Amino acid sequence: MSTKTGPPGSKRWPGIGLVLSLAVVGVLAGVQVGRYTVPRTDGLAGAAEVLAYGAFGSVLLIVSGLLLIRLLPRRTLVRTLWFVGPVALALIVWSGVRIAAVREEQRRQIENEQQQRRRLRTTPPAEPVIFASFVRRAPATPRSRYSTGDIGMGMLAPRMQAGPWYLRNAPDLDDPTHRPSISDSVVFTMSEGRMEITSAPPWFAPAHMKLDYELLLLRVTALSANWVQVVVNETDGRTAWVERAQGEVKIWPEFILGVNTVEIREPGSNPIRLKPLDHAAILADGDNILLRPLAVAGDRLLVDTHELADRMPPTGWVRWRENGKLLVDHNLLC
Repeated sequence: MSTKTGPPGSKRWPGIGLVLSLAVVGVLAGVQVGRYTVPRTDGLAGAAEVLAYGAFGSVLLIVSGLLLIRLLPRRTLVRTLWFVGPVALALIVWSGVRIAAVREEQRRQIENEQQQRRRLRTTPPAEPVIFASFVRRAPATPRSRYSTGDIGMGMLAPRMQAGPWYLRNAPDLDDPTHRPSISDSVVFTMSEGRMEITSAPPWFAPAHMKLDYELLLLRVTALSANWVQVVVNETDGRTAWVERAQGEVKIWPEFILGVNTVEIREPGSNPIRLKPLDHAAILADGDNILLRPLAVAGDRLLVDTHELADRMPPTGWVRWRENGKLLVDHNLLC
């Protein structure tokens, strides 16, 4: 006794083959369209968008296949399958080869990075690192473009943990999978309950460093989804790139709001005013006064003034930056 799968001339098997082939073509074609449409900098969200393109292409061609089964005679379906089937098979083979090549490239990158780490010469023991502050009344402190030029985008606080903190060459920002080569490192160790730097490049001069207070800050000059460019020498402006996951980035408005106090650099031209306007009434000149930040509005900073004098409003406004330059000194510890 035999079981019939369909009458002679049935469209069932050619139709199934056609639909499956079109589904494969739709998925792979949609993924390719997504790869060239979705920006690479979108990260995981971009990968989801690419998969959505693939799903849409698959559904679109499956629906087209069902319509073809309904409208075309069996002979035409078979001929169509003879064309679409090899195309789908070729795309599957091509995709497999492509995936294998990508994995091999990633493996080579990992091996190269490991070799670079092994070849990386240990930097000399850390000497007292320059505290590249911009307090104008400290003549012994080296001045830099930080104090007189563009202040950049903000500050990076490294995640200090035992082991090397890698400094890298410039990454390919258009390729989220690219890992730039290591140029040097700062090595942290735990000693007597706190972090210390045991080795660092001799030119390492961050914006702020006081490790007994767990304070280490580097100025940010460029920022991407995965990488941060920081100034590693505030004397000569030397920069390096680090992974964004290696630290916490605070842009300037957020950073200036989080400091303990600020001090106006030129009180005569930047007095404390009642409102954040150039023509607002002057409350005080702010000379030699430590002011506590309360809020940021653009280039204006709301500060606490209740201790300056009796019968004075409890708050006032000063300019904290202008044309990319700081107009106040900030104090992180007092």
